[in-house]
This record gives sequence, C-alpha cells and structure tokens, in this order.
Amino acid sequence: MQGIESVSSGLGRASRSGLWALAAFVSASLLQACGGGGEDTGLASPAAIEMPQQEMQPIHIVGDVLPDAPSDLEKPAATTAPRYLTPAMTRKAYGLDQVYAADNPATQGAGQTIAIIAAYHNPGIASDLALFSSRFGLPACGTGCFSVVYTRNGVRTVFAPAVNKNWAVESSLDVEWAHAIAPLAKIVLVEAASASYQDLLGAAYYAANTLGAGVVTMSFGGSEWSGEAAVSNAYFRNTRTAFVAATGDSGHGTAYPSVSPYVLAVGGTTLAVSPAGDYGGEVAWSGSGGGISAYESALPIAWPTVTPVNVANSWLTAPAPGGRPVPDVSFNADPAIGFFVVSQTGIGAGYYAIVGGTSAGAPQWAGLIAIASALRAQAGKPVLNTAQGVADNGAAVNTALAQLSSNGVGASAYAALFYDITALGNGSCGLLCNASAGWDLVTGIGSPNAATLLPALVAY
Repeated sequence: MQGIESVSSGLGRASRSGLWALAAFVSASLLQACGGGGEDTGLASPAAIEMPQQEMQPIHIVGDVLPDAPSDLEKPAATTAPRYLTPAMTRKAYGLDQVYAADNPATQGAGQTIAIIAAYHNPGIASDLALFSSRFGLPACGTGCFSVVYTRNGVRTVFAPAVNKNWAVESSLDVEWAHAIAPLAKIVLVEAASASYQDLLGAAYYAANTLGAGVVTMSFGGSEWSGEAAVSNAYFRNTRTAFVAATGDSGHGTAYPSVSPYVLAVGGTTLAVSPAGDYGGEVAWSGSGGGISAYESALPIAWPTVTPVNVANSWLTAPAPGGRPVPDVSFNADPAIGFFVVSQTGIGAGYYAIVGGTSAGAPQWAGLIAIASALRAQAGKPVLNTAQGVADNGAAVNTALAQLSSNGVGASAYAALFYDITALGNGSCGLLCNASAGWDLVTGIGSPNAATLLPALVAY
C-alpha cells in the first residue's frame, strides 16, 4: 500500500496537467458519443459572436429568512395577509387549480422538458427540491424527472462549476417553482461554468438545441450592447423552443436577454391574495423591469392598448424608435408577498427564504407554457415557441397572446384571459413608467388567468 500511495502521489505532482488533459479528452469523447458536446452541438457558429465581457446577474430579491418548521406550516387567520405564497395558493390565485385533472397528466406538464439556466453550482439542489416537494405535497421529482448538467461555453462538461451562494438561491427558486406549476414536467438544471454572457447564453443554446428542451427559462440579466440582435437571431430564433426571461428588479429599464424579440419577457406585480389563495387583485410592482430596447427591433405584435397614442408616444421617446418593448406579461414579484424557497446552499440548512423578483415569474410562466405545450401535443398540435415573426410559424406564444386578446381593452375575451394591471408603476418617467389599461411598459399585457388562458392557447 505504501508503494502505491507513493507512486500515486508522485504521478499527481509530475503529471497533473497531463491527467487533466486526458480527462478533458475522455470527457469530450464520451459527450460526442452521446450526442452532446464538441462539434456535434451545432454551437460553433453562434459561439463566434462577440459578447460583453462583464458578468450577468441573477434576478431575485431575498426577503425574510426564517427557521423552517415543516410540521408547523404557517396558517394565518382568514383576515390576515399571508406571509408568503405556497404552491397551492399560487395555483388557485392564477386559476391553475381549475386546469389540473388527475386523469390527464398533460394538464400538469407531462411529456415536456423545462430547462432552468443558471450560473455556478448548487450542490444541494436535488435535496432542496425533495424537501420543497415533500413540504407542499408535490409529486416527488427523482432521477427520471430532475437532472443537472454542467456546461462551459455552451458545451457539456463533467466538471461541476464553482459553488456560488447567490446563484444557488436563484437556481433553487427557479427549479422549485417551475415544478410547483408543472409538477409532471421534466426539469433539467443547466449550470453554466460562470455568469459570463458567453457561458450563460451558451447554456441556453445547449438546452434548446442539444437537450431539446421545449421551454428554457432565464432568470438573469445584463446590460444591452450594440451586437445583441445578432445573438438573439443565432441563439433564440428557434421554432422548437419557448424562451422565457425576467425583465429585472430595479424598476424602469431594460436588460438582456429579456429584450430579445424571440423571448417572452416577464415583468412583476404585487399580488393581493387570501390565505386560501383567492385572487384579490394586482398592482404594478415598483421593481418591475420595463422599457424599450436601444438595439432590438420590435416585431409586429399588436398588443391591445387604451389608445394608439400609448404605444406611439412610448416608441417615439425611446432611445431607438420602434425598438422592442418589454415586458410581454407579468406575474407576482413583490418580496413582501414572495415565494417560499428552500436553498440549503444559498440560505442555509433548516431555513427557508421568502423570495421575490421577476425571476420568480419567469419559471412559473415557463411552467404554464409547458402545460399548454403538453396539451397541444396531446391534441396533435406543435408545441409553443417564441420565434414570432418566422414565416409559417403558427405556434409563437407572443403572437398567440396578442391575437387572443385582440378584441381590445375591456372586451370580454381579454378580461377572461388576463388580469389587466392598471395601477402604480416602476419609476418617475411618466407614460413609460405607469401601468395602464391593456398592455403597458411595466406589466405587459398582464398576469395569466390560467383557467381560461391555457385552453385558449391549446385551441390557438
């Protein structure tokens, strides 16, 4: 034994770089054999596009952090506002409880795959999801339902990224709440080696083009730059995948990738809800990102507005007239009535956090899209995507949302499909910062009434 240890130690000192090279070669060979990594990913052309050098940031706000007592779930009085939202409350508030059917797994996303894109490694994520699911009575999500893959520059690797607590909170939030909305969909957490634009956007490209995920959700953002339109065309213009992104938590302003015209951009609201989950109305959340891109062009989507002046004035005062406006839709984001999140790496074992931000809405909209796609597949229709504007694409979700509400503000169809957010705003810039009837630059077209919206998306 002593001789073996001596040889092993000497080999490690003398040939460590050689061993790493061998490991990298074996890893690449195995990945290529399995249909991933290397040139087989198809990433070579998009990866050549120049991107900013700074890192993107996760989009979430941690509110209270409290000791977890699984046997003592908070039960506020009927007249008291709840401290946080549970899956059951959220599903009831947004009408999902009227969609789920025990005899039809597609109503809970069965057959669809949601890819969560995050930077760095969360070593406790599988345990986090198990604890979250157990606490709230959700289906267990084991090996066949949940998995983690690592990527660097859009290529799969066997080496886990470094651990980062802030990003661990983000990935726990996204995984748990995508599962809460679509509990029978498969979830893949794609961990990028870093928070660079190249790594994170490469991970999203890998998720769509190599993993074949039907929905890819991105709860991160960075500054816009002059070359971003080329990235949007190369990375997100995909008729097989719906990309969802959070607009940001700093109020009026834009962030990439949510401003890509080939992404569903999710803004934020403050939801009023009873302890039983009864919907009590929404107003714009002050942190909701929103505005008009300086570099991306708007696609011809006719969101319903109070008057054409609303849109015209917004675009005329934008840095680039006719630029892509965000958000498209909204969801609760206020950390004052945030979402229960287990993150043993990010928050600590034995604790939970109440987490808000538009990053909470992005994975939940991803869950809604997964359910709609599952039901569309069951009906023999193509799954939804976000490649609106592509010729002969009859399944673009942004286009579908606009056309389903095209009968105008206040009309019965619009009112049945969406909760229109008309009060408060996200800054002090006048029209561009105020929620208004119909679509606006703070909350988009509004929040979903899934009980009617999902059947409409299936029939579209």
